[in-house]
Amino acid sequence: RSSRLLGLPPGEVDTLLRLSAAKATAGAKIDSPSSLPSSDRYLPSHCWQTLCLWSEAQVRPWCEHLRPCLLALAFAAFTSGSGFYAMVAYSEDILKLIGLKHPLQVLPFLGWCKLAGAVAAMVLSDVPQVGRRHLATVGSVLCVLGNIGVAARLVAPRLVPPTAGAVFFLTIIFAWNL
Repeated sequence: RSSRLLGLPPGEVDTLLRLSAAKATAGAKIDSPSSLPSSDRYLPSHCWQTLCLWSEAQVRPWCEHLRPCLLALAFAAFTSGSGFYAMVAYSEDILKLIGLKHPLQVLPFLGWCKLAGAVAAMVLSDVPQVGRRHLATVGSVLCVLGNIGVAARLVAPRLVPPTAGAVFFLTIIFAWNL
C-alpha cells in the first residue's frame, strides 16, 4: 500500500527494506546488484544509486559533524541555563544586596513568578492575537525594565525602596520565562 502512495512498483519497497537490513546486519558493504540474492536483482539501477547515495548522505555528515554540532548545542543550552541558574541560586544574595532584611520570605514568590511566566508562555504562544513574537518582545522589554530597576536600586538606594527592587527582580524572573 505504501509503495503505491510513493509511486513505486509493488515489490520495490520490500527490496529496499531488505537491502537496508542486509547492509545493517552483515556489516559488509554491498556495492552492486550482483552481490544480492537473485530475487532482489531486478531493482532498477537508479534506485540502487539512490539507495547508496541516501545512506552516504545520511551517514557522512553525522560522522563528520556530530561532535561540533553537539558541542554547539551544549554550549548554547548551558550558557543560558547557567545564567538563569545563577540568578535563581544566588537569589537570596541578590535580594540581600537589593536591601531586603528577610529575603527568605520572598523566595517562594520567586518560584511562583517562574511558574507564572512559563504558564503564560505556554498559554499565550498559540493565541493568534498574541503569538510567540509578541511574547518574546514583551519578555525582552520586561527583562530590560527589571534590570534597569535593579540597577537603579543598587546605584541610588535612597531613591528606590527595597520592595521596589524586589519587585523589579521578580519581574526579571517572570519575563525570563515568558
